[in-house]
Amino acid sequence: MKLLNIRHSLASTVILLTVVLALFQPSYPVLAAGTTAVSVSAPTQPVSPGKQFTVNITIQPNNPIAGVQFNLSFNPSLVSVNSIDEGNLLNQNGASTYFMPGTINNTTGTINGVVGAIIGNGQTVSTPGILAVITMTSSATGGTCPFTLSNVIVGDINGQSVPVNMVNGQVVTNGGTTTTPPPPSGGSGGGGGPIGPTTVAGVTNVTSIVNAEGIFSQDINIFNDDNNFLLHIAVGTTGLNSGGASLTQISIIPVTTPPAFQTGAGMVTLTYDFTPSGTTFSPPVTVRFSYDPTLIPAGVAETSLQIAYYDSTTSAWITLPSTVDTASHFIYAQIVHFTPYAVTYGVKAVTPAQTTMTPTPTTTTPPIVTTTLSPPITTTTITGTTTTPTTTSVMPIPTTITMVTTTTSRTTIEPTTTPNSPPPTNTPVVRMAILASVIGVALILIIVTISLILLHRRKLLKKDGRFN
Repeated sequence: MKLLNIRHSLASTVILLTVVLALFQPSYPVLAAGTTAVSVSAPTQPVSPGKQFTVNITIQPNNPIAGVQFNLSFNPSLVSVNSIDEGNLLNQNGASTYFMPGTINNTTGTINGVVGAIIGNGQTVSTPGILAVITMTSSATGGTCPFTLSNVIVGDINGQSVPVNMVNGQVVTNGGTTTTPPPPSGGSGGGGGPIGPTTVAGVTNVTSIVNAEGIFSQDINIFNDDNNFLLHIAVGTTGLNSGGASLTQISIIPVTTPPAFQTGAGMVTLTYDFTPSGTTFSPPVTVRFSYDPTLIPAGVAETSLQIAYYDSTTSAWITLPSTVDTASHFIYAQIVHFTPYAVTYGVKAVTPAQTTMTPTPTTTTPPIVTTTLSPPITTTTITGTTTTPTTTSVMPIPTTITMVTTTTSRTTIEPTTTPNSPPPTNTPVVRMAILASVIGVALILIIVTISLILLHRRKLLKKDGRFN
């Protein structure tokens, strides 16, 4: 019986070792990286009383995502919400999606529980797009209506939330005063917010709102002299000149004789260039052209207009993803660098020609010079107030997604970023050390148990006279 008990002890020890080994197998959680931008895109011009307009909730993923939810608040005395429809973000790859338009309350001025998710197996999206299109109607009361995001949760394919950067928006109704007014009468050039930069003869001085790293501490709208062009730079944007230094001023210059267009293509408005030449922005900044629809050639659809830039390296015009507002005759696009821009039609994609070079034999061996060219890297994010996610409940969607709630509010003060949390101490190295210790203890237990069995067996044999 004692021998049987000892054998049971040995079996229990082996089972214990197996369980411990399973528990301490190194695991590597999938961590969501980068910051996904969630922003409110609203009309930049005042909306007439009783006019219907749309507000888009745009998402710019910095890593593959599979679901989003948000709440939105507004001033119900200035606008009312008619409907909320799904945008093109989640189904852009042909995926099946789930969309819940949430609950609209035009008395309290809230939209709660808007949810969108991909329900296809293993599908995600990484390309920017519109999550929701909100149709609204302006009231007879004039003023500035803010749109404030809250309870924004973005999840990846593993059900983990990713950090988000929220950018709120606003719309002006019935000719109310915006926080970024147009330039003074007479058109002296750029314009800014109420505490914005000064403007002198078409040159906008930005030294007061740009720090040594080139980061803008507040939003700014810069107009050109004829008021047909607007450059919007959001707070937190980094703008650097060709030498990598921060900007001190920005000029918008009309180009009366632009570079030639390809056959069948042309421009509807003037081309505009900028200085300092070679300036870059991260994240992209927004440009808005006003265009005269009577100048559009016959047979060209107004909705087909696109903003294009001139690429001097290929000597060609390159179109940008553009949004056309046919009611106000505005067209919008995002840019990352200064170069000539224009409202165009008929511009087609340009494929650079391949050049085949035949080496010429020579009787001398020239020295070998190795040149490594590193292509420029453009980071595309939209900045506002970065928040550190905290764990919250899962979204009410078919797939279980554990996400993180972040809240923020827009401000004209330069945003601060919460430092990243220190790396967890439960790293694979620590786990391997723990595993080694457990295995060592388990082996010792096995050796002791076997020794006890042999010792007990020896005593039994000696007692029976079969062991001397």
